[in-house]
Amino acid sequence: MKKLLITLFLVSGALLALAQNSGLKNGLGIHIGGDVTFNHGNSAMDNKTDVLYYYVPGKTYYGATAGLSYRQFISATRFFAEADLSAYYLGQKSVDGIHLGTILDEYNTFLVNDEMDEWGGSLAAVGGYAFPVGEQWSVDVFTGPEVRCAFSCRNDYDKIGLKQDLLIWHFNRWQMRWRLGAGLNYRHVGVKLYGSYDVTCKPRQVNTRNFTLSLGLNYRF
Repeated sequence: MKKLLITLFLVSGALLALAQNSGLKNGLGIHIGGDVTFNHGNSAMDNKTDVLYYYVPGKTYYGATAGLSYRQFISATRFFAEADLSAYYLGQKSVDGIHLGTILDEYNTFLVNDEMDEWGGSLAAVGGYAFPVGEQWSVDVFTGPEVRCAFSCRNDYDKIGLKQDLLIWHFNRWQMRWRLGAGLNYRHVGVKLYGSYDVTCKPRQVNTRNFTLSLGLNYRF
């Protein structure tokens, strides 16, 4: 996370140096960002140890995104449609100090979201409105659906000889989400903050949905 923040700071400085007055124009953009994802579990599954696929709710994941976007303003209005194609990483390294080996020894069950690494891609299509603030600033509000596809999702426990592909038996590869957020733009450079909530469930066996809070930096050409 520290390296990600340093990278965001350096890139933001470079983009500000390149910034020019763009106004409200159609165009291609690039973006990077960081994510914090909160898991919401089904209370009926809490504290159960007699199920094979044990899932611990209420945990936090960290991630990063990078990608391309295209914004198209509608006629002569300030309403816009924007497509966003991104690559993402989502990971977790421990669960409150409890590791898979402990769960296996005590309950002979699986703790599937301990030390997880997921890589994938997403496509979002949002609609929004850009409020001009003076000649060089603008504020965006936007909302719309997002489709995610996980290319790889694994946990790997060399100490106990267990390697699992979570897309085979636990997580769904395809997922639908919904975004809602706002952005602040200065010339070509912008910062956006938005939340994404799962429309479809992430795991196959448990009725859990995640909420992700994202902070991103974008540059429009």
